[in-house]
Amino acid sequence: MTAPIEVHAVPAADGTVYDAALQPVGTVSPFAALTGTSVASTDLQAPAAGLVAEERDRAAEVARQLTTTVREYSNNRPRSLQRRIGPSEVGNPCTRKLGYKLAGVEPVNTTGGDPWAAFVGTATHAELETVFKGRPGWATEVRVRVDDELELAGSCDLIRLTGGVTVIDHKVVGAATMRKARTQGPADYYVTQANLYAHGLISMGVPAEWVAIAYWPRSGRLVDLYVWLQRYDQAVAEAGLQRLDTLRKLIGLGGLSVLGQLPTAEHYCDGCDFYRPGATDPTVACGGAR
Repeated sequence: MTAPIEVHAVPAADGTVYDAALQPVGTVSPFAALTGTSVASTDLQAPAAGLVAEERDRAAEVARQLTTTVREYSNNRPRSLQRRIGPSEVGNPCTRKLGYKLAGVEPVNTTGGDPWAAFVGTATHAELETVFKGRPGWATEVRVRVDDELELAGSCDLIRLTGGVTVIDHKVVGAATMRKARTQGPADYYVTQANLYAHGLISMGVPAEWVAIAYWPRSGRLVDLYVWLQRYDQAVAEAGLQRLDTLRKLIGLGGLSVLGQLPTAEHYCDGCDFYRPGATDPTVACGGAR
């Protein structure tokens, strides 16, 4: 009986083994691939029919379970369930969205938008708090009362206490937002948020002098961090508070009927709590910016 032909194992990443002419001759175990041992060509078996399809289907099933679980978790985080307006929302360019929140309208879009960016942002915020918490010269997650009458309060991400008190708000952003911040400056609502925190701190007796927005890259390197900074601008803070007060009074006088008259602005409509495509009753839902 002729002895089996011996071939040297030349495995690819998927486990397929090739002969000297680079023709596939079967598969080999990962252990054989690691040791570089030779195997008999008669022992090399082709993968079972349908195995690739089964793996693909199982991978899809696992992916669905992973994304569904993350989405459910994100939708039920305290911040996602928060009904009271916070400083980050006061400068939102969509006045109608702000009106819905002030009027206490129940969200209709509970699954819209992709939560991953917010999820990554929240995780990064938590780690940054761990980094700076307890370090001399820094204060983290400081609760700030911005305006008692408007019941406006929030948590300031980070305060630098040395060299002039500086309010720092973290933003974890993608490449496009990073480029825009570097070339055009921050979005107005980011500037409003930072100045509202400083305004609240000053009213609490903390002499805030500077406001800063730290743009942390969602992908990239630490050296890609970009910090925008300016002196506290009282006019910006007061304009935000005035806008909020005016909206509150309008809704107090006209109720939900005024919501349809409030201007809209394109601002991530798909992820808005109050967005419903084709909505015709603005007291219940918004059909989007138009």
